[in-house]
Amino acid sequence: MLSSRVAKECGLLEAGRKAPAAAGAWPGQVTLKTVEAGGVTADAVPAMIFDHPTVKAIERITGRIDGIIGFPYFARFRMEVDYGAARINLTPNGHQPKDAMASVMQGFFERSGKPRALAPAGQWGLNVEDPADGHAGVVVRHVFPDTPAAAAGFQPGDRLISIDGRWSDSVLDCVRAAAAVAPNSAVAAVVLRGGQERTLSVTPRAGF
Repeated sequence: MLSSRVAKECGLLEAGRKAPAAAGAWPGQVTLKTVEAGGVTADAVPAMIFDHPTVKAIERITGRIDGIIGFPYFARFRMEVDYGAARINLTPNGHQPKDAMASVMQGFFERSGKPRALAPAGQWGLNVEDPADGHAGVVVRHVFPDTPAAAAGFQPGDRLISIDGRWSDSVLDCVRAAAAVAPNSAVAAVVLRGGQERTLSVTPRAGF
C-alpha cells in the first residue's frame, strides 16, 4: 500500500488526482516496477494507493509513513528472523503470488447484465461509477427504489463527493467510506447536483 503522497512523488498519479494515471487499472491499483527492502528486490509488485486513516494516525507518533509492504512482496521469499543479529533474512523461493486484489476487485465489479447494489457493511441502494474525468467524486448511475439511498434523495447523475466526511474520489474510495458507516446510523453524504453542493442524510440498513 502506498500513500498518495509518495505515489505522486513516484509519478504514479496525475496532478490533482487520487486514482492511477495508467488506463485500465482498477481504482487505486498500480503495479510497481520494483520494490526493494534491504537490498532484496522484487519485480512487478501490485500495490494500492490509499491514505489509510489508521496509518495517518500512527504517523503522528512515528513520523512519516510512505506505505506498507505486505504479502505481494514477502510471499516471494523464505523469511528467517535472526533475533541475535536483529536481522531478517529473505531468500527467494521461486513463488510468484497472484494479484489477490485484482481478483477481489474483478469479482466485486463484474457486470452481470443488471444493476448491483452498493452494500459493504450495510445496504445503501445505489450504483456508482468513476467517470475518470479528473474531478472529485463518483457519479451515481442508479438508485434502487425503496432503499435508504432513495429515501435520502439520491438521484442518478449526482456526483457523490463524500460520505460521513470521507472523500469519495473513486469507486474503491466510495466503498471504503460506505463500509465505515455502521448500519442504522444516519450520516451526511455530500453530492454535487446542478453545480451546487447538497448534503443528504442517509441511514443504511443492516446488510447480509
